[in-house]
Amino acid sequence: MAQNNTNRLAYLMATAAFNWGSHTIRMGLLKSSYTPTAAQIRALNVANDLTPGTNEISVSGYARQTVGSKTTTEVDASDRVELDCADVTFTALVAGQTFDKVFFIKFGTNDTDSEVLGVYDVTATPTNGGDVTITIDSTGAIHVRTV
Repeated sequence: MAQNNTNRLAYLMATAAFNWGSHTIRMGLLKSSYTPTAAQIRALNVANDLTPGTNEISVSGYARQTVGSKTTTEVDASDRVELDCADVTFTALVAGQTFDKVFFIKFGTNDTDSEVLGVYDVTATPTNGGDVTITIDSTGAIHVRTV
């Protein structure tokens, strides 16, 4: 996954307003037609900034998924912290749309207060009525670099 963390993630971490292990973290899928620049991704603050009705997939059966089995690991050899979670499965996504990015949010109560942590590239995948599993890299879902 290409890593594109938001400035909001850095802010949340700097102000001690974020805990990967205890906050509800959700993953969503973004249409392949959504092509933000890295600068645009860094500037995202809340889920509404993603324009969900336009950029997030909307096929029947789709809902953002809460991630589980979250861990945080300091990796000095790589100068980073790895935020990891279990693979995420979206079940029975009706055919009709293709996604090639996922996003993570720190869930609040709705899209105006659910903060975007980052947007990450995945292999372009068309929905086809079946389940889709996002395989989380063995080095973690999100990398927070120190250099």
